[in-house]
This record gives sequence, C-alpha cells and structure tokens, in this order.
Amino acid sequence: MKVKIFVPSNISCFFSIYYDKNILKSGSCGVGILLDNGVITTVKKNSKDFNSSKDFNSSNNFNSSNNTNTYNDSYFKDYISYKTLNYFKDNFDLDISKIAIEHKFNVPIASGFGTSSAMATGVSIAINKLFDLNLSKLELFQIAHIVEVESGTGLGDVISQSSKGIVIKDKPGIVDFNNVSNILHKVNNEANNEVNNESNIEDINEIFVVTKTIGEIDTSSIIQNPNISKKINDLGKIAIKSFLKDKSIENLMDVSINFANNTNLINDELRKIIDVMGKNNNRYSLGSSMAMLGNTAFALTKFPEDFIENSDLEDVLISKIDINGVKILK
Repeated sequence: MKVKIFVPSNISCFFSIYYDKNILKSGSCGVGILLDNGVITTVKKNSKDFNSSKDFNSSNNFNSSNNTNTYNDSYFKDYISYKTLNYFKDNFDLDISKIAIEHKFNVPIASGFGTSSAMATGVSIAINKLFDLNLSKLELFQIAHIVEVESGTGLGDVISQSSKGIVIKDKPGIVDFNNVSNILHKVNNEANNEVNNESNIEDINEIFVVTKTIGEIDTSSIIQNPNISKKINDLGKIAIKSFLKDKSIENLMDVSINFANNTNLINDELRKIIDVMGKNNNRYSLGSSMAMLGNTAFALTKFPEDFIENSDLEDVLISKIDINGVKILK
C-alpha cells in the first residue's frame, strides 16, 4: 500500500514571529505565495525498503552543534520524516516499523520554499490515509505545524500550505483556519475592491514566479535570534498593515522588497540578482524581492520567457502560482 501527496512550496514575502506556550498559537503573520512546484511525498506501508522506527532525540537534532550534516544531506529529510512518524507512533500507538518514505523536490531545500513543512504535511496526510485514522484536515495540518515548530525549521509555512494562491495570515498559529485568507484573483491598484474569486481565477493564473537560488540559510539561526527577530517583528507588523490597505500585486512586491531591505537580511550577491530581476531593470517584471527565509530571489511576471531573456539569468526556476492546494496523487 502506498500514498503519494503533493504539497505546494511557499514563498514568504514578509512575516513577523510569534511564540506562545501553546504551540498551536505559535506561528507567523504575513503574506506568502504558493507555487505549483513543491514536494511530492510517497509513503509506503508494510515496505521492505527500510525500517523507519528510528527515534530522533535532542542529541541527534540536525541543528545540533555536534552535527555537521547540511540541509541537503539525507539526514535532514530523514529527520523531518521520522519526527512526524514518531508523533503518530507516540500519540496514536501506530506500528511504523515498516513505513518507507520518499520525497521528491521540485524546489531547492533550505532556501525559502517551505520544504520542511511540505514534508511534514505530506507524511501526516499519507499516514492518516494509510492507517484509516479519519483525522480532520485541521488535525493533520496541526500535526505538521507541531513538527515544524519543534524542529525550528519554520513557523508559518504549514498554515499557508493549507490554502491556495496568495495567502494572507493576519493572526499567528493554527488553532483553526480562520486566521488565513487568500487571493485567487489579481487585484489591480485601480480596482482594489471585493471581487468574486471564482470568476476571476484565470487572472492570477496568468502570473508566473521566477526564482533564482544561490545557497541555503539556516532558518532557526534567524527566527531564534532575539535581536534579529525583534527587528523582523517590528517591520513585519508595519508590512502587513501596508499590504492590507492595498492588496494589489504591485503593492505586495513593493512591501516585500522594503521589508527585505529594512531587515538587512539580503546579502550583496543576492541583492544584485534582485536588482536585475526588478521592474526598474526588466520591463517584464512586476517586482522582485527575497524569499523569506532563504538565499533566493524571486520575481513575478506575465511573460517568463521574455523576462529571462531580458535579465540574462541562468539556472532559474519558473513556477505558476498554485491555485489547487495540497493534492493526493495516483
């Protein structure tokens, strides 16, 4: 028996950090863009591929100073997978000794695409289906959120990946789904009013996301640093207020790059790429910024081929904004 799950990747445009004693109330506020390139997780039951009853404890945590593995190593993928599996073993008394997991990545790891949360979400949904647990959608995303926060790999990607399109989080955590809303249509500056999402769904489907990744960033080193997180929080609160006043694509990108600049999270190499991808240097660009938190530049465009030719960039990834959400694949 096997189940295959697709979870869209998530690019955070800006964010603020919130911690609470209740882990389900911990999270982030901000805006993210879901991509149709993401993570495909295949989970097999009663598999002879490998024994997955391994128990990761604090001494084996991949963020430990004693561990020299990088995010690209299989250890990272195994850690998130086993962490999620062990949650089910401990809370639902499941036999996970013959569970095999495979992750296929269509985006870079540890580069601002929410791959860790996508892995945890994929495993959660697959285990629920394989063992007929009949858990609700909310419960499954809550499990993935708990794994994500406890691992220190992120805060708000899971709740974003439970949605579609461009996701707005005006409250932190995942106590329910009421703290997220989405944009499935393109909002113009000239007509920033309520629009029927379904009748305008093709508008947002015309927009492509071009990304250029030049390396990795350790998310935990940033979100767990009190000095950096305070600056992020102060600027993140300003950013979400600025965006909510004008929920246009143009304003989203302006707010995002202002946030990235003011937080000083952009290194010199990434800044050059963002500038090249920006609307001042590329007439096909709708704006460019930094994917939070990753060493990745991203830009929005309606004409990806012309955009790339005009910017003369190599090794870029072209995605569409995902309007379908998490899917169970055959």
